Amino acid sequence: MATEKYFHGVCKQVNQGDSIVIRERPTSGPPPTKTIGITNISCPRLQFRPQNATTQLYEDERFAWEAREFLRCKIVGQDVTYTETRMPKGGLYGDMYIGNNPSIENNVAYMMVSEGLAEVRKLINAELIAKNKIYQHLIEAENNAKAEKKGRWDPDSSVMGRKVCWNLQEPAEFLRQHSGKDLQGIVEHVRDGCSMQICLLPQDHEQVFYPIMVSLTGIRTPSFKMEGSQMTPEKFAEQAKFFVESRLLQRNVTVKLISISGGQSFLARVLHRCGDICEFLLAEGLAKCLDWSIDNLPPATYYLSSLRPVRPTMEAPNASEVPPARMKVNKPLFDIPYMFEAREFLRKHIGKRVNVHIDYSLPKQENSAEDRICATVEVQGGVNLAQALISRGLAQVVRYKRQSTDPRAKCYDLLLAAEEEAVSKAVGWHSKSDPPKHKVKDVIGNASKAILPNFQRSGKIHGVVEFVSSAGRFKVYLPQYESIITLLLSCIDYPRTQRTLANGTVEKGDPLGDRALQFSRENCLQRNVEIEVEALDRVGNFIGYAYIQQNYAAQGMIKSGDNQMRLLQSGGKVVTKLLNAALVVSGLATVNSSTRNSKSPHFSLLAKAQNEAQAAKNGLWSNPQFVKDWQAEQNNNEQVSSQEPCEPEAEGKAPADRDAWKKRVASAKHTHLMHAFFDESNMADPALRVYLQLNEDAAKLQDIQRELNSHTPTSAECASLKLERGLLCAAKFSQDHQ
Repeated sequence: MATEKYFHGVCKQVNQGDSIVIRERPTSGPPPTKTIGITNISCPRLQFRPQNATTQLYEDERFAWEAREFLRCKIVGQDVTYTETRMPKGGLYGDMYIGNNPSIENNVAYMMVSEGLAEVRKLINAELIAKNKIYQHLIEAENNAKAEKKGRWDPDSSVMGRKVCWNLQEPAEFLRQHSGKDLQGIVEHVRDGCSMQICLLPQDHEQVFYPIMVSLTGIRTPSFKMEGSQMTPEKFAEQAKFFVESRLLQRNVTVKLISISGGQSFLARVLHRCGDICEFLLAEGLAKCLDWSIDNLPPATYYLSSLRPVRPTMEAPNASEVPPARMKVNKPLFDIPYMFEAREFLRKHIGKRVNVHIDYSLPKQENSAEDRICATVEVQGGVNLAQALISRGLAQVVRYKRQSTDPRAKCYDLLLAAEEEAVSKAVGWHSKSDPPKHKVKDVIGNASKAILPNFQRSGKIHGVVEFVSSAGRFKVYLPQYESIITLLLSCIDYPRTQRTLANGTVEKGDPLGDRALQFSRENCLQRNVEIEVEALDRVGNFIGYAYIQQNYAAQGMIKSGDNQMRLLQSGGKVVTKLLNAALVVSGLATVNSSTRNSKSPHFSLLAKAQNEAQAAKNGLWSNPQFVKDWQAEQNNNEQVSSQEPCEPEAEGKAPADRDAWKKRVASAKHTHLMHAFFDESNMADPALRVYLQLNEDAAKLQDIQRELNSHTPTSAECASLKLERGLLCAAKFSQDHQ
């Protein structure tokens, strides 16, 4: 008997449980491939995409998906050994083994049959059966699988065929439901270096598979162009495709959908357990950045290499001194010398293009979850940010021990030279004069009431957003007043994010709450803004409007224009630097059409912005349930307003109207009228709060007061009383002793 001739290769793809694509090892470019059918076995068939796919669900044969997945997890990307037999119709068949040892334990067909995922093809020729040792092992494995009721041989198995939706009925709705989620999927096909088909696995108990086309966000690779009837690759297109195929094809990935790129295709991030494929493509020079989609990528944190920022001088406390019960909470940004100046220098570079050269990484510390990646950052013009900080005396160079092999910045010598120059000039940290002081105060409560008239007279006030609590709530630093205020955006309602209450319970956020928060952060955090203040809330937070000073365009929703808000005449689209309107036109907030808000000078702009968002179905308006609930609320508000009788404004005019108004009051439904005692003690309250005591509850109140006043604690009870947090207490009022 002739000795079997074995070939070696790498498994590229598993088509079916009994069909595998093999590639050779690359030598001078992408290697050729061949499809090998596994001899002696047959597996259930997977459903491929129909030529004219509809939105209906297509179903595979039972155990077809399980067979493919079992083999995919074992063999894709692995070295294989195989034989070849060419059939009369041109197909290739053979025995296949995982690794370089062609033993029965490594035989792919034997593994599949042993798990009950494949059936042995029946041979009639007894002489061939006697000579074929592998076939005998397969028959034995099949009998064992039947006896153990494995896989397809289990009559009680609940495994059904995979249900596949090849064509989405509403891609926009699919995006809305899954936006922001980490979707698990398998890369089924790579069209080019930045486009691939991914089969999304069932999510949230939905037993449906969704094969979708995905384009990688932020990059573009060379592609293939159709010239006549042939596909012509651009330069390095084949290399980019092979680079992605060899790393992602039929691998498990995490998909984050971002937007629709056209038809049934999506713009998304594709993450492998080894990292983001986009970074590896860029590092190999097989892709370039796309400015219009790179804004969709999350920010990365880098620490400037070999640089030590300024820190306060810590004095050891005296052991004899007793620390006070309450200590002042310092603001490090303003209290630490030169920290504010260093922050301001770096803040002015926000939004500018930079070049980042990663020098080294430090292991994560106790209070951090990730390693500290240290890099040299250069802005346009070749300005090294670390060198610029050090030359201004706003930072120091990290000193290393002699003969030390510790990693350091690539331009460490330049940093040392910059520090020597700063010392010689006695600038910043090296100056002998006192550092600048910033006496910044938080404006809240009564202080807000006192300064409100100044803010209202000043009109637009320059500020810097220091913190974004939610989509419409900010901490703003006002250099003119050396103050930090809390600003609430007026005339809008925005979705809330998930939050943890004081008692530890987690309050679920509203839909698109995280997206609205991210929108405000990307456009406002540490940016220059101008604010207009119109009122206060009851705790001293300022209510007003925020204008973005520069063209900070998050996802292209805010467009550049004049310093004042305005409307484009062509098409009527909102082009504004007013953040309130930007949130509304993005569909991330709605207009609060209360009586007070309707008198705002910006209300008409906000209304037009909301109409545009509704027409384009942006953000919240893409959710039919939200639109339905919002419309029902508006109708309810209109009905309540129409039922309330309004008195004529002019007392001396139109007596007929006054008489008609009195008749409407008399004929109003008295089922909603309640008699109450009106307390005038708080009429000076600027929040216009009114306190009422219902007459029908007066008897209950008298009983409660009588019971409280009847009990006078003795001195012994007072002495034994232990006050603790959460204890409910009652005390008599000094004026009436009640």
